Amino acid sequence: MEKSIKWLRYSGLPEALGCEGWAVLMELVERDLEQHASSPGDIKVGLMALSRGVGLSTVRLKVILGKLHRGKVIGCFIPDNDIEDCIIRIADPVPTPIGAAEVRRRIGGGEPWRYAGETDQRDVSAADELIIEIARREIEATGGIINGLMMDQIRDIVSRHDLERIKRELSGSDKWEGEFRIWKLIKNLMACKFPDSGNLKSVSKMGHKRPIGQNKKRRNWG
Repeated sequence: MEKSIKWLRYSGLPEALGCEGWAVLMELVERDLEQHASSPGDIKVGLMALSRGVGLSTVRLKVILGKLHRGKVIGCFIPDNDIEDCIIRIADPVPTPIGAAEVRRRIGGGEPWRYAGETDQRDVSAADELIIEIARREIEATGGIINGLMMDQIRDIVSRHDLERIKRELSGSDKWEGEFRIWKLIKNLMACKFPDSGNLKSVSKMGHKRPIGQNKKRRNWG
Protein backbone atom coordinates (compact mmCIF):
# COMPACT_ATOMS: atom_id res chain seq x y z
CA MET A 1 0.00 0.00 0.00
CA GLU A 2 1.34 3.43 -0.91
CA LYS A 3 1.96 5.52 2.18
CA SER A 4 0.54 9.03 2.30
CA ILE A 5 2.82 12.08 2.56
CA LYS A 6 0.11 14.72 2.95
CA TRP A 7 0.55 14.68 6.74
CA LEU A 8 3.84 16.55 6.30
CA ARG A 9 1.89 19.67 5.35
CA TYR A 10 0.34 19.72 8.83
CA SER A 11 3.52 18.79 10.70
CA GLY A 12 4.96 22.29 11.00
CA LEU A 13 7.75 21.53 8.54
CA PRO A 14 6.68 24.05 5.86
CA GLU A 15 6.95 26.88 8.39
CA ALA A 16 10.13 25.53 9.98
CA LEU A 17 12.00 24.98 6.72
CA GLY A 18 10.86 28.10 4.89
CA CYS A 19 9.95 28.31 1.21
CA GLU A 20 13.28 27.11 -0.15
CA GLY A 21 13.77 24.31 2.35
CA TRP A 22 10.23 23.05 1.89
CA ALA A 23 10.53 23.19 -1.91
CA VAL A 24 13.76 21.18 -1.85
CA LEU A 25 12.29 18.62 0.53
CA MET A 26 9.19 18.16 -1.63
CA GLU A 27 11.36 17.72 -4.72
CA LEU A 28 13.30 15.04 -2.87
CA VAL A 29 10.07 13.39 -1.72
CA GLU A 30 8.84 13.27 -5.32
CA ARG A 31 12.09 11.68 -6.50
CA ASP A 32 12.08 9.25 -3.58
CA LEU A 33 8.57 8.13 -4.53
CA GLU A 34 9.70 7.63 -8.12
CA GLN A 35 12.78 5.61 -7.18
CA HIS A 36 11.41 3.73 -4.15
CA ALA A 37 7.68 3.14 -4.34
CA SER A 38 7.26 0.94 -1.27
CA SER A 39 9.48 2.67 1.31
CA PRO A 40 12.14 5.41 1.52
CA GLY A 41 15.60 4.69 0.16
CA ASP A 42 18.74 6.33 -1.22
CA ILE A 43 17.82 9.01 -3.75
CA LYS A 44 20.30 9.34 -6.61
CA VAL A 45 20.04 12.63 -8.46
CA GLY A 46 22.47 14.97 -10.18
CA LEU A 47 22.94 18.32 -8.49
CA MET A 48 22.21 20.14 -11.75
CA ALA A 49 18.98 18.20 -12.24
CA LEU A 50 17.91 18.89 -8.67
CA SER A 51 18.80 22.55 -9.12
CA ARG A 52 16.56 22.84 -12.17
CA GLY A 53 13.76 21.02 -10.36
CA VAL A 54 13.58 23.57 -7.54
CA GLY A 55 14.67 26.69 -9.44
CA LEU A 56 17.74 27.38 -7.31
CA SER A 57 21.38 27.81 -8.23
CA THR A 58 23.64 24.91 -7.33
CA VAL A 59 25.42 27.14 -4.82
CA ARG A 60 22.16 28.01 -3.05
CA LEU A 61 20.95 24.42 -3.30
CA LYS A 62 24.04 23.18 -1.48
CA VAL A 63 23.31 25.65 1.32
CA ILE A 64 19.74 24.38 1.67
CA LEU A 65 20.83 20.75 1.57
CA GLY A 66 23.34 21.54 4.30
CA LYS A 67 20.59 23.01 6.48
CA LEU A 68 18.36 19.98 5.94
CA HIS A 69 21.27 17.70 6.81
CA ARG A 70 22.13 19.58 10.01
CA GLY A 71 18.47 19.43 11.00
CA LYS A 72 18.53 15.62 10.55
CA VAL A 73 15.80 15.90 7.92
CA ILE A 74 18.07 14.20 5.39
CA GLY A 75 21.33 12.36 5.19
CA CYS A 76 23.32 13.31 2.12
CA PHE A 77 26.55 12.98 0.20
CA ILE A 78 27.28 15.81 -2.25
CA PRO A 79 30.26 15.24 -4.59
CA ASP A 80 32.50 18.11 -5.63
CA ASN A 81 31.51 17.69 -9.26
CA ASP A 82 28.00 19.04 -9.88
CA ILE A 83 27.51 16.54 -12.69
CA GLU A 84 27.96 13.51 -10.44
CA ASP A 85 24.94 12.09 -8.60
CA CYS A 86 24.11 13.22 -5.09
CA ILE A 87 23.07 10.45 -2.73
CA ILE A 88 20.34 11.58 -0.34
CA ARG A 89 18.06 9.80 2.11
CA ILE A 90 15.06 11.39 3.80
CA ALA A 91 14.85 10.52 7.48
CA ASP A 92 12.26 7.98 8.53
CA PRO A 93 10.86 9.14 10.86
CA VAL A 94 11.52 12.67 9.72
CA PRO A 95 11.84 15.12 12.64
CA THR A 96 8.85 17.46 12.65
CA PRO A 97 7.75 20.29 14.97
CA ILE A 98 4.46 18.46 15.44
CA GLY A 99 4.81 14.70 15.84
CA ALA A 100 3.07 12.26 13.54
CA ALA A 101 0.87 10.93 16.35
CA GLU A 102 -0.39 14.43 17.15
CA VAL A 103 -0.97 15.21 13.47
CA ARG A 104 -2.97 12.00 13.14
CA ARG A 105 -5.05 12.96 16.17
CA ARG A 106 -5.79 16.34 14.58
CA ILE A 107 -6.53 15.33 10.99
CA GLY A 108 -7.44 11.66 11.38
CA GLY A 109 -6.79 9.01 8.79
CA GLY A 110 -5.94 5.37 9.35
CA GLU A 111 -3.71 4.83 6.33
CA PRO A 112 0.04 4.39 6.87
CA TRP A 113 2.14 7.52 6.51
CA ARG A 114 5.48 7.70 4.73
CA TYR A 115 8.36 9.24 6.73
CA ALA A 116 6.43 8.76 9.97
CA GLY A 117 8.53 5.85 11.20
CA GLU A 118 5.92 3.37 10.01
CA THR A 119 8.31 1.46 7.73
CA ASP A 120 11.22 -0.87 8.31
CA GLN A 121 13.67 1.67 6.95
CA ARG A 122 16.08 3.10 9.49
CA ASP A 123 16.41 6.74 10.36
CA VAL A 124 19.30 8.86 9.15
CA SER A 125 21.59 7.29 11.69
CA ALA A 126 25.15 6.81 12.83
CA ALA A 127 25.61 4.37 9.94
CA ASP A 128 24.56 7.00 7.39
CA GLU A 129 26.86 9.54 8.99
CA LEU A 130 29.78 7.10 8.82
CA ILE A 131 29.14 6.44 5.14
CA ILE A 132 29.27 10.17 4.45
CA GLU A 133 32.36 10.66 6.63
CA ILE A 134 34.31 7.87 4.92
CA ALA A 135 33.40 9.23 1.48
CA ARG A 136 34.49 12.73 2.44
CA ARG A 137 37.83 11.51 3.78
CA GLU A 138 38.50 9.57 0.58
CA ILE A 139 37.75 12.63 -1.54
CA GLU A 140 40.01 14.82 0.60
CA ALA A 141 42.84 12.28 0.35
CA THR A 142 42.64 11.78 -3.42
CA GLY A 143 41.15 15.01 -4.69
CA GLY A 144 38.92 12.81 -6.82
CA ILE A 145 35.26 11.96 -7.15
CA ILE A 146 33.42 9.16 -5.38
CA ASN A 147 31.51 7.07 -7.90
CA GLY A 148 28.67 4.62 -7.38
CA LEU A 149 30.92 1.57 -7.06
CA MET A 150 32.96 3.23 -4.32
CA MET A 151 29.81 4.23 -2.48
CA ASP A 152 28.66 0.61 -2.62
CA GLN A 153 32.02 -0.43 -1.19
CA ILE A 154 31.68 2.09 1.65
CA ARG A 155 28.14 0.89 2.44
CA ASP A 156 29.47 -2.67 2.54
CA ILE A 157 32.14 -1.64 5.07
CA VAL A 158 29.56 -0.01 7.33
CA SER A 159 27.13 -2.93 7.07
CA ARG A 160 29.76 -5.58 7.83
CA HIS A 161 31.62 -4.02 10.75
CA ASP A 162 30.76 -2.71 14.19
CA LEU A 163 30.03 1.01 13.99
CA GLU A 164 31.99 1.86 17.13
CA ARG A 165 34.99 -0.02 15.76
CA ILE A 166 34.80 1.98 12.52
CA LYS A 167 34.61 5.22 14.51
CA ARG A 168 37.71 4.28 16.49
CA GLU A 169 39.62 3.51 13.31
CA LEU A 170 38.56 6.82 11.77
CA SER A 171 39.53 8.76 14.88
CA GLY A 172 43.04 7.32 14.68
CA SER A 173 43.45 7.65 10.91
CA ASP A 174 45.55 10.80 11.26
CA LYS A 175 48.33 8.55 12.58
CA TRP A 176 48.25 6.20 9.59
CA GLU A 177 51.24 6.19 7.29
CA GLY A 178 50.35 8.42 4.39
CA GLU A 179 46.84 9.76 3.85
CA PHE A 180 43.48 8.17 4.56
CA ARG A 181 42.36 5.62 1.98
CA ILE A 182 39.41 3.26 1.97
CA TRP A 183 41.65 0.22 1.47
CA LYS A 184 43.62 1.11 4.61
CA LEU A 185 40.40 1.29 6.62
CA ILE A 186 39.35 -2.14 5.32
CA LYS A 187 42.78 -3.58 6.15
CA ASN A 188 42.60 -2.32 9.74
CA LEU A 189 39.04 -3.51 10.23
CA MET A 190 39.88 -6.96 8.89
CA ALA A 191 42.96 -7.16 11.12
CA CYS A 192 40.80 -6.62 14.21
CA LYS A 193 38.81 -9.77 13.29
CA PHE A 194 41.94 -11.87 13.64
CA PRO A 195 43.58 -10.68 16.89
CA ASP A 196 45.90 -13.70 17.01
CA SER A 197 47.23 -13.22 13.50
CA GLY A 198 50.28 -11.45 14.89
CA ASN A 199 51.31 -14.64 16.71
CA LEU A 200 51.75 -16.76 13.62
CA LYS A 201 55.49 -16.94 14.27
CA SER A 202 54.75 -18.85 17.45
CA VAL A 203 53.24 -21.69 15.43
CA SER A 204 55.71 -24.51 14.79
CA LYS A 205 56.28 -26.15 11.44
CA MET A 206 54.11 -29.02 12.70
CA GLY A 207 51.21 -26.58 13.04
CA HIS A 208 51.12 -26.57 16.87
CA LYS A 209 51.20 -23.42 18.95
CA ARG A 210 53.74 -23.00 21.70
CA PRO A 211 52.47 -24.81 24.82
CA ILE A 212 50.84 -22.64 27.45
CA GLY A 213 53.22 -21.81 30.25
CA GLN A 214 56.37 -22.42 28.22
CA ASN A 215 59.07 -20.00 29.26
CA LYS A 216 59.69 -17.11 26.91
CA LYS A 217 63.04 -15.47 26.39
CA ARG A 218 63.54 -12.76 28.93
CA ARG A 219 64.27 -9.34 27.62
CA ASN A 220 67.18 -7.47 29.06
CA TRP A 221 65.80 -4.01 29.78
CA GLY A 222 69.27 -2.90 30.83
